Amino acid sequence: MSGKLMNKFIPLFFILIASCANSSYLKEDNYYYNNMEGIDYVILPYEPTADDGIILAFRKGIPAELTANELENIDALLHEAVYKYNTETKTSWGSDVSPIDLSKYNRQYIAIINENKEKEVFINCFRSASIRKSGYWKNDFVFVSDGGNHFFQVKINLTKQIITMFSVNGYA
Repeated sequence: MSGKLMNKFIPLFFILIASCANSSYLKEDNYYYNNMEGIDYVILPYEPTADDGIILAFRKGIPAELTANELENIDALLHEAVYKYNTETKTSWGSDVSPIDLSKYNRQYIAIINENKEKEVFINCFRSASIRKSGYWKNDFVFVSDGGNHFFQVKINLTKQIITMFSVNGYA
Protein backbone atom coordinates (compact mmCIF):
# COMPACT_ATOMS: atom_id res chain seq x y z
CA MET A 1 0.00 0.00 0.00
CA SER A 2 1.20 3.48 -0.76
CA GLY A 3 1.94 5.90 2.07
CA LYS A 4 -0.94 8.25 1.18
CA LEU A 5 -3.46 5.42 1.03
CA MET A 6 -2.15 4.01 4.32
CA ASN A 7 -2.50 7.44 6.00
CA LYS A 8 -6.20 7.46 5.01
CA PHE A 9 -6.78 3.83 5.99
CA ILE A 10 -5.35 3.98 9.54
CA PRO A 11 -7.75 6.66 10.90
CA LEU A 12 -10.72 4.83 9.34
CA PHE A 13 -9.55 1.59 10.92
CA PHE A 14 -9.43 3.17 14.41
CA ILE A 15 -12.87 4.75 13.95
CA LEU A 16 -14.27 1.34 12.98
CA ILE A 17 -12.66 -0.33 16.02
CA ALA A 18 -13.96 2.39 18.37
CA SER A 19 -17.50 2.08 17.02
CA CYS A 20 -17.42 -1.70 17.46
CA ALA A 21 -16.26 -1.32 21.06
CA ASN A 22 -19.33 0.77 21.86
CA SER A 23 -21.75 -1.56 20.11
CA SER A 24 -21.71 -4.10 22.95
CA TYR A 25 -24.51 -2.08 24.56
CA LEU A 26 -27.78 -2.54 22.72
CA LYS A 27 -30.59 -0.09 23.48
CA GLU A 28 -34.33 -0.46 23.04
CA ASP A 29 -36.22 2.56 24.42
CA ASN A 30 -35.09 2.76 28.07
CA TYR A 31 -33.94 -0.90 28.14
CA TYR A 32 -30.28 -1.80 27.74
CA TYR A 33 -28.53 -5.10 27.19
CA ASN A 34 -24.78 -5.53 27.37
CA ASN A 35 -24.06 -8.59 25.27
CA MET A 36 -20.44 -8.74 26.47
CA GLU A 37 -21.27 -9.20 30.15
CA GLY A 38 -24.87 -10.42 29.94
CA ILE A 39 -26.21 -7.48 31.95
CA ASP A 40 -29.82 -6.49 31.46
CA TYR A 41 -30.84 -3.16 32.91
CA VAL A 42 -33.42 -0.48 32.47
CA ILE A 43 -33.43 3.21 33.37
CA LEU A 44 -36.81 4.07 34.85
CA PRO A 45 -38.08 7.61 35.34
CA TYR A 46 -38.37 8.96 38.87
CA GLU A 47 -42.01 9.41 39.82
CA PRO A 48 -42.29 10.95 43.31
CA THR A 49 -45.98 10.08 43.52
CA ALA A 50 -45.45 6.38 42.74
CA ASP A 51 -46.79 3.92 45.29
CA ASP A 52 -44.12 1.27 44.79
CA GLY A 53 -41.53 1.78 47.51
CA ILE A 54 -39.15 4.00 45.56
CA ILE A 55 -40.40 7.00 47.50
CA LEU A 56 -38.65 5.47 50.52
CA ALA A 57 -35.29 5.80 48.78
CA PHE A 58 -35.81 9.35 47.59
CA ARG A 59 -37.70 11.77 49.78
CA LYS A 60 -37.35 14.76 47.47
CA GLY A 61 -35.75 15.17 44.11
CA ILE A 62 -36.17 15.86 40.46
CA PRO A 63 -35.69 13.30 37.67
CA ALA A 64 -32.21 13.08 36.17
CA GLU A 65 -30.59 11.47 33.14
CA LEU A 66 -27.62 9.10 33.31
CA THR A 67 -24.64 9.43 30.99
CA ALA A 68 -22.56 6.53 29.65
CA ASN A 69 -19.71 7.60 31.96
CA GLU A 70 -22.06 7.63 34.96
CA LEU A 71 -23.31 4.15 34.04
CA GLU A 72 -19.71 2.91 34.09
CA ASN A 73 -19.16 4.57 37.50
CA ILE A 74 -22.38 3.00 38.80
CA ASP A 75 -21.25 -0.42 37.62
CA ALA A 76 -17.87 -0.05 39.34
CA LEU A 77 -19.44 1.14 42.61
CA LEU A 78 -22.06 -1.60 42.45
CA HIS A 79 -19.36 -4.26 42.01
CA GLU A 80 -17.51 -2.74 44.97
CA ALA A 81 -20.64 -2.90 47.16
CA VAL A 82 -21.38 -6.51 46.20
CA TYR A 83 -17.76 -7.54 46.81
CA LYS A 84 -17.92 -5.99 50.27
CA TYR A 85 -21.22 -7.78 50.99
CA ASN A 86 -19.86 -11.12 49.75
CA THR A 87 -16.62 -10.91 51.75
CA GLU A 88 -17.65 -9.08 54.94
CA THR A 89 -21.27 -9.98 55.70
CA LYS A 90 -22.20 -12.87 57.98
CA THR A 91 -25.57 -14.44 58.68
CA SER A 92 -27.19 -13.95 62.08
CA TRP A 93 -25.72 -17.30 63.14
CA GLY A 94 -22.19 -16.31 62.06
CA SER A 95 -21.69 -18.17 58.79
CA ASP A 96 -20.86 -16.64 55.42
CA VAL A 97 -23.77 -15.34 53.36
CA SER A 98 -24.68 -16.89 50.04
CA PRO A 99 -22.66 -14.74 47.63
CA ILE A 100 -24.27 -12.46 45.07
CA ASP A 101 -23.16 -13.00 41.45
CA LEU A 102 -24.06 -9.72 39.71
CA SER A 103 -23.97 -11.36 36.27
CA LYS A 104 -27.19 -13.19 37.17
CA TYR A 105 -29.18 -10.09 38.17
CA ASN A 106 -31.37 -7.68 36.23
CA ARG A 107 -31.16 -4.06 37.30
CA GLN A 108 -33.46 -1.06 37.42
CA TYR A 109 -31.86 2.38 37.71
CA ILE A 110 -33.71 5.48 38.89
CA ALA A 111 -31.77 8.75 38.98
CA ILE A 112 -32.54 12.05 40.64
CA ILE A 113 -31.00 15.36 41.61
CA ASN A 114 -31.54 15.60 45.38
CA GLU A 115 -32.29 18.66 47.51
CA ASN A 116 -28.52 19.30 47.81
CA LYS A 117 -28.18 19.39 43.98
CA GLU A 118 -26.31 16.05 44.02
CA LYS A 119 -27.06 13.28 41.55
CA GLU A 120 -28.17 10.02 43.15
CA VAL A 121 -29.19 6.71 41.65
CA PHE A 122 -31.30 3.96 43.18
CA ILE A 123 -30.52 0.50 41.83
CA ASN A 124 -33.03 -2.28 42.23
CA CYS A 125 -31.42 -5.67 41.54
CA PHE A 126 -33.29 -8.93 41.19
CA ARG A 127 -32.66 -12.51 40.16
CA SER A 128 -36.01 -13.97 39.18
CA ALA A 129 -36.69 -15.94 36.00
CA SER A 130 -40.44 -15.29 36.18
CA ILE A 131 -40.03 -11.50 36.50
CA ARG A 132 -37.40 -11.49 33.76
CA LYS A 133 -39.56 -13.50 31.35
CA SER A 134 -42.66 -11.39 32.02
CA GLY A 135 -40.86 -8.27 30.80
CA TYR A 136 -42.91 -5.94 33.01
CA TRP A 137 -39.73 -5.00 34.86
CA LYS A 138 -38.64 -3.00 31.81
CA ASN A 139 -41.38 -0.42 32.51
CA ASP A 140 -42.53 -0.94 36.09
CA PHE A 141 -40.61 -0.89 39.35
CA VAL A 142 -40.20 -4.38 40.86
CA PHE A 143 -41.15 -4.31 44.53
CA VAL A 144 -40.64 -7.52 46.51
CA SER A 145 -40.62 -7.61 50.30
CA ASP A 146 -38.76 -10.89 50.79
CA GLY A 147 -36.78 -13.32 48.63
CA GLY A 148 -33.41 -13.01 50.36
CA ASN A 149 -30.43 -11.98 48.31
CA HIS A 150 -32.28 -12.69 45.08
CA PHE A 151 -33.48 -9.11 45.59
CA PHE A 152 -31.33 -6.24 46.81
CA GLN A 153 -31.18 -2.47 46.52
CA VAL A 154 -28.32 -0.01 46.37
CA LYS A 155 -28.31 3.78 46.53
CA ILE A 156 -25.32 5.66 45.17
CA ASN A 157 -24.47 9.35 45.41
CA LEU A 158 -22.83 9.88 42.02
CA THR A 159 -21.69 13.40 42.87
CA LYS A 160 -19.69 12.12 45.85
CA GLN A 161 -18.97 8.70 44.29
CA ILE A 162 -20.14 6.86 47.42
CA ILE A 163 -22.54 4.06 48.26
CA THR A 164 -25.12 5.42 50.69
CA MET A 165 -27.30 2.31 51.05
CA PHE A 166 -27.00 -1.44 50.48
CA SER A 167 -30.01 -3.50 51.48
CA VAL A 168 -30.69 -7.19 50.89
CA ASN A 169 -34.27 -8.41 51.19
CA GLY A 170 -35.20 -10.65 54.10
CA TYR A 171 -36.56 -14.17 53.98
CA ALA A 172 -40.25 -14.96 54.39
